[in-house]
Amino acid sequence: MSYPSPDRIDAGRERRHLDIVIDPVGAHPKVVVENKLYSIPYPAQLTKYNAYPVPWSSSHGDEGAVETRYVLLSLMAPSFPLPPPWVHVTYRDLADALAHVDEGHLGRTSDLFVRYRALVHRLVALAEAVDPAQALDEQFSVVEVVAQMPGGGLDGAIAKLRFSGLAQAVQAHFTHPKELELDGARGGRISYWRRLADNRGGVGWQFQENQLRLQITVEDPDLQGKGNEAARAAIVEAEHVEYFDHSQVEAILGSELRSKTYTPGQWNHFNPDFAY
Repeated sequence: MSYPSPDRIDAGRERRHLDIVIDPVGAHPKVVVENKLYSIPYPAQLTKYNAYPVPWSSSHGDEGAVETRYVLLSLMAPSFPLPPPWVHVTYRDLADALAHVDEGHLGRTSDLFVRYRALVHRLVALAEAVDPAQALDEQFSVVEVVAQMPGGGLDGAIAKLRFSGLAQAVQAHFTHPKELELDGARGGRISYWRRLADNRGGVGWQFQENQLRLQITVEDPDLQGKGNEAARAAIVEAEHVEYFDHSQVEAILGSELRSKTYTPGQWNHFNPDFAY
């Protein structure tokens, strides 16, 4: 994008859930930026932002404000087509663009700009170092990778970034993207859920550190909470036990998975309604 020299450029951040809005007054296109460091938003999330009001358009439809460019800026590249009108810009693209800026013309903000440019380069290097796509022939590990990084209190963020890369690798196997949930807590976690056809509840899987859990929620109102674990387990055993087969992923993940600490027919629980 290039503009004639506008008299003023207005910018704001965290405006009604929009990370950055940029208005080159009197010129187009305007710009909306969704900034993601450690995870990628799903198409439905981006589509939801289209209708949000912006300073130059307070009321518009789900296709977004007219003459406005909607940009997803992220470390990890999405593995699915973005919904219109969104386009993707990587942090490496950002780093390349910042290299063309002469900080000598920025006055009092020049030092801040130089530090930010260096930070962007470090983030790009970090993303490349932890991206599992760089070595898909190796077993996935978070603990070992995080241990090698000078996290400085960012272990959770680094783990989430690596799991984000895993999510993108998984998405590549599907025609339509799945809404995988990411969490950086306790070594990172990735989860996927869908509703059961019989409205029993949710069924899905969760991979955290070296544990893979296949799990179901039994959401009957009279089977919630403590004291009903056995009843929930009996339902899952009777109706859904064929789902709980780890053999295929065991063949792939091998020693990355922690050995089972329970016997066949034994169910684990956490309240109010999970059986795994």
